[in-house]
Amino acid sequence: MSAHAADPQAMSELFSSRDNAGKGGKSDYRISLGLKIGILLGGNDKMPGLEKARQDLVNYIGLALNSESGIVEIDGKDISSGRPDEEIFRFDGALDTLSYILDSHLRRFFKADSAESKMLFSSISQAAILAKLNKEEDFSAMSRVYEQILSFITALPIASLDSKDPKVSTEQGAVMHDCFIFIHKFFLEFDSKQDGKPALLNLLQLTSNNCLDLGVSVGEDQIVPLSNSYIRDTVCEMPQLQGVIPNDMKMVCNDIIASGQQ
Repeated sequence: MSAHAADPQAMSELFSSRDNAGKGGKSDYRISLGLKIGILLGGNDKMPGLEKARQDLVNYIGLALNSESGIVEIDGKDISSGRPDEEIFRFDGALDTLSYILDSHLRRFFKADSAESKMLFSSISQAAILAKLNKEEDFSAMSRVYEQILSFITALPIASLDSKDPKVSTEQGAVMHDCFIFIHKFFLEFDSKQDGKPALLNLLQLTSNNCLDLGVSVGEDQIVPLSNSYIRDTVCEMPQLQGVIPNDMKMVCNDIIASGQQ
């Protein structure tokens, strides 16, 4: 992209250049997602047709997540089936690809209330894959869906309680709400309750935003232990989580967080 960075028109053309570049005229979502998101998150505000490009990205994310997510229960197929080994690499699914971009780039450079953050979280909500999974009663014993969704939730860029501005945008809150529902509905089906702990801690803003919000030094007296009362009475009742975390979820947070502890 650097070769086109000085030319807004060239960036506009690059944005859609891979749409029909794949086998059979079908784009490789792993490349196109990175390209499209990289252009719109790269400060190209003077690009012609910027608003249309943003809506096109939202639509493209929805298409990718509903047909090539990597989750069999959403795609209706195993997208890795029949692929040569050299085509199966780190991001074998649009959800995993998007998760990496959110974690490694959006988290570091954009606040929750930025237009870029709102756009990407809104696209996840509009794709409705979490809502679809939450309507299911159970999944097959061979399903990887618990592992896949918990990994996605753990990677979501959510400001921590330690940050200067721990706000949650409306768009973030909608995605987080669906995530809370997923954990609450299925945590008894996980191999172990503690499998849901990293994802839940992220939703509760207790992960220091992937270490970005850690202070230079913290005295022992400043460390707040994750006691049952602190999680129940303080964390779950934070203003930014009201309407985001279901009341039923509040009742089981301690059960999941304390799982596996001696």
